[in-house]
Amino acid sequence: MAYTLANLLIRLSADVKSAVSELEGAKSHLSGLRDVAKTAAGVLLGELAHDALGAVTSVSGDAARGFMDYEQTLTKIISATNLTGEEAEKLRQTLMEVSESQTDLGFSAAEASQGLEALVKAGLSADEAAQALRSALSLARLENISTDQAAGLLVQTLTMFNLSADESARALDAISKAADAGIDTATGYASGLANAGAAAANMGLSLEETLAALVELDKTYGSATESGTYLNAMFKDLVAKADDLGISLYNADGSMKSLDEIIQQIRDHVASFGDDQQAINEYLSVFDVRAQRAVLGLINYQGSIAETMAEMEEARGVQEKVNMVMDTTAGKLAKQNAEMENAGYQLGQMNANLQIAWKQFAAGLVPIGAVADALGPSLLQGAVTGLTMNLPLLGGALKGLGGVLVGLGPAGWAIGAAIAGVTALYMAY
Repeated sequence: MAYTLANLLIRLSADVKSAVSELEGAKSHLSGLRDVAKTAAGVLLGELAHDALGAVTSVSGDAARGFMDYEQTLTKIISATNLTGEEAEKLRQTLMEVSESQTDLGFSAAEASQGLEALVKAGLSADEAAQALRSALSLARLENISTDQAAGLLVQTLTMFNLSADESARALDAISKAADAGIDTATGYASGLANAGAAAANMGLSLEETLAALVELDKTYGSATESGTYLNAMFKDLVAKADDLGISLYNADGSMKSLDEIIQQIRDHVASFGDDQQAINEYLSVFDVRAQRAVLGLINYQGSIAETMAEMEEARGVQEKVNMVMDTTAGKLAKQNAEMENAGYQLGQMNANLQIAWKQFAAGLVPIGAVADALGPSLLQGAVTGLTMNLPLLGGALKGLGGVLVGLGPAGWAIGAAIAGVTALYMAY
């Protein structure tokens, strides 16, 4: 019995020593894991900080370029005027306000200012461009065309029908409603007006009346742009050959008859020939080939110009259409992108000023200024390395970094949260 107890005690003692040895080994292993985790956290934090600074640098660089483009565009518009001093500054403020209030259409201030510049180049004054900008941007958004093209088409329409800039919304509504009543797009109708508008206005026809004629020909020939060339030829022949056609273009008081009344006179002459196709052809030969297409399309159309104008009036207005487009996912995203870009201009201006200050500083280091300027990004990378190596000593600095990240908005918060997580991992071990 004693022998057995002794053996048991010996065995128990050996088991205890073995357990202690295993615990010591586990402790050593855990200590090694702690060191590895601490090192990994430090490296990860360094990489994250480097990438974060790179992202901030990229964003601020884009913001600086956007701000400088915006500033330069406004300056070019103002320089095209004769304004100086307080008047020039007042115009700048007006242009900035109208440019920065177009985000609901999905355009940033820089993009809107380019629309202003396009309107000025197309022939409007700076003040007129500010009045017509929203209509041009609405056309660009609805038709998915450039602001340059939209501005050109809008100004052509205003000019041909002697409309003022504050009537641009009316002009765009008429074009858009014509597109709804016809087959072609609003861009096609604006192009059709570019072909026929001058001749139509010369005859005293209104914008809406001319568009109604385009709608009828568009439904006949399938292109508002081509129909514009037919109408242009017809209007010119009507003015030059009214006597040969046996029609009158004017009322007794000297005012121009409506297009419906003029077309009805031609329709009556053609009907008077009955089935004599040769006589009909001879009568219509007074018109050139393109004008004949317009005449035939209009006299054979089932309905009057007045009825077509009434149909156009019932269509949706531009503002309602724009609201529908901007309520889509793509529209909402365009709006948010424009708002974010506008918000970034302050950061862009600050970054641009810092770049100017840095280059002025580097210029003062002659003859090594160019080298110092080129080393700018390398100096930032060196700062990141120093931050990583001295992390335990930089608690106060990290608090300051937090302030900067908060100032950057949501992007800064995301970067700050990631850095805080890695820092917590680092400190935990």
